Amino acid sequence: MVKKHHKKLYLYDEYVRDYFARFNSIGMLKIPQINLVSPDDLLRVRKNDMVILMMAQGDDLYREIEALANGENEDKRIVLNPEDTFIVAAPPAPNFELLATDAIDCLYQTGVKVYEINRKMMSPMHASEEDLKMMISLLKPQYYIPVKGEYKQLMANAKLAVGMDVQLSHNNIFLLDNGMTIKFTEGKARLYAAGDEVVPTGDLYIDGTGVGDTTSTVLDDRTILSDDGVIVMGIAVSKSAAKVVAGPDIQMRGFVFVRENDAIINELTKLLVTSVNDFLKKGSFNADKCAEDISERAKRFVWRETRRSPMILPLISVVD
Repeated sequence: MVKKHHKKLYLYDEYVRDYFARFNSIGMLKIPQINLVSPDDLLRVRKNDMVILMMAQGDDLYREIEALANGENEDKRIVLNPEDTFIVAAPPAPNFELLATDAIDCLYQTGVKVYEINRKMMSPMHASEEDLKMMISLLKPQYYIPVKGEYKQLMANAKLAVGMDVQLSHNNIFLLDNGMTIKFTEGKARLYAAGDEVVPTGDLYIDGTGVGDTTSTVLDDRTILSDDGVIVMGIAVSKSAAKVVAGPDIQMRGFVFVRENDAIINELTKLLVTSVNDFLKKGSFNADKCAEDISERAKRFVWRETRRSPMILPLISVVD
């Protein structure tokens, strides 16, 4: 299209430029160099004469589209205007539909003319039934293992192979679940669905410092912090004098708006001082038990007042 209509093509970012550079290195690039715009010449070409090509893998494409529509793209020279036309030639996979919908909605909000190419207008990225039939008929495999897709798709693939009349049946077609293994010994296959031969699978927790050493409890705490915030309650006491020597100090982050803070802070301050004084009167002051008592009382109060469950962190410093 670029060559036919005498347009200039600009490759959106380094990812796209690297992609086309690989094509060029093997002599597969069909676009004449005269039709390509270098990054240095981007602003020297009239907008009406230029086509910008954006590409990415998976959900990254829709994140790129949304960033461009919101003016958050890296190259600030590329801006969408109402006179522009944006062709979305990437029907989303089922697991990207929500992200794609949001990204395309952002495009419409810019005022550009948006054209969406649906699946019926494009060749599928995955093999069709006829493609699979041709492969099976040509190769006539001794064993057949459908891969890629949900179980219903694997089952449909297997049924198609059975119907090909090339001696494929439930004896030599394998549908594998995560962790299952198949060993081939002297041309014979054996399936392992249990025992030591099964590869361990499951969720893997990742944090900023390690892989697999983050517990679900830590992740639950992070969820609470992100959803309901945190309240830090600090105070310093002297056991020998049986009194508060510093504080109390209440800090909130991500919990309530500033205008709502005063009443809640006042009540939490009273709760903190009362609980500490009660424990100091017992003679043998236990900071850990006192902190537990404060946390439980504060949680009940905050839930009653706000119907939210922030993380409560009582910090009791004993000076002697």
